[in-house]
Amino acid sequence: MSPYLVAGLILAVYLFLVFVMFKDWIPIVWALVIMGVAILVIAGGRNVADYYKLVNDGMLGVAGAIWIFIFGGVFARSQIETGIVENIIKRAVELGGDRPLITVLLMAAATAYVTTGSFLGGLMLTATITIPIMVTLGIPAVAATTIHVMAATTTLLWWVQQWALLGTITNGTKLEQMVPFLAVYTPIVGVITVAYILFQFKVRGLAMRWTGSGAAAAAAATSRIEKRVPAYALFAPIVPLVLILGFNVPVVVAFMIGVPVAVLLTHPGSGRSWAEVGPLLSRIYVKGLEDMAYVVALMLGIGIVMQAAKFPYVAAPLTETFKVITPSSPILFVLFFGVLLLTATFRGPTMPWGMGAVTFAAIIATGKFPVLAVAALAAAYNQFSYVADPTCAGVVWPCGYAKVQVFDFMKSVFPWMFLIGLVGVILVPIMYGI
Repeated sequence: MSPYLVAGLILAVYLFLVFVMFKDWIPIVWALVIMGVAILVIAGGRNVADYYKLVNDGMLGVAGAIWIFIFGGVFARSQIETGIVENIIKRAVELGGDRPLITVLLMAAATAYVTTGSFLGGLMLTATITIPIMVTLGIPAVAATTIHVMAATTTLLWWVQQWALLGTITNGTKLEQMVPFLAVYTPIVGVITVAYILFQFKVRGLAMRWTGSGAAAAAAATSRIEKRVPAYALFAPIVPLVLILGFNVPVVVAFMIGVPVAVLLTHPGSGRSWAEVGPLLSRIYVKGLEDMAYVVALMLGIGIVMQAAKFPYVAAPLTETFKVITPSSPILFVLFFGVLLLTATFRGPTMPWGMGAVTFAAIIATGKFPVLAVAALAAAYNQFSYVADPTCAGVVWPCGYAKVQVFDFMKSVFPWMFLIGLVGVILVPIMYGI
């Protein structure tokens, strides 16, 4: 069978499964398992042992990444249970005083900061604080939800957990290797997020100071800090990141250190007795594991899909196809992968949290681009799809909380996120000499 026909059939089956997932007829986890099996069938897999290997090695192959997600979830839960996340956000609101624009900008910065250590859980918790305050300021719920999700994911590519996936699909790339790219890209993401906030204030004609009931409601929202943690405890969210980047501490170890550090830093003034520290740590670990249950299941499915692409009779036609269709010149690279961004939504074939795992592995296998360049490209796609894909938990949960229709959210956020993704694509040939 022609390699292009094999690639085309794989794409067709995947698009069918995307449609099935969109209709809620099958969960994404099982769709990925079916996709892995379908890839082998289409490519001509006839040996039963290959299917055993597909499932067994696929799941075991992502075991390391899963442990990072699990301990990352436990660390994130420590930031929530100790009150660190709530304190950072509400202190930012207090600093804003009676100036709505400053308040929103400070909330956005605080949200970006806390999610660096609290990840998806922090995104959800902070939504319950920031969105009601922004609505009080006169910002429509759709725009408030958009601001929150864009702000929370500004530092997405510094979430250590993200590189458990992105590294797995790009030959083991580590966060430390991507710092030069992220140091350029993240500020640009932040600037575009700020531009969206300024745009909303301009379009809505929002007042620059609180007046009347708005001030009272906002004040009430900021007064609900049950326990103020010491100021030095507010540095807890970045402890693992500092350990990893500054001291080369292994990721899982950094997360394990970060948990008791958060508990100990917040102990003074918490009202907790030392006898309560043990039960608190137990609660943190149990809830952290619960938080990561879905992600673990998703990673197992991704592992199976990735394993399918490792079989020679699958890798060969995919690699051959990508050798033909991927351009080498910088301008065509930007045009090609800029347009291809559109396929990173609805769990499309270039979304890293799905079939994109196979796509980026195949791009690396062509040998046309440096591995770090492909990792940067995958990172840009991840930054875009994490917010622009309406199936992501980081979109669905805040929209549900704010009673906003997901497609209204999409209309609000898509142009801005496409710009963010496109900027990332443009940076790749500039920084990696394509």
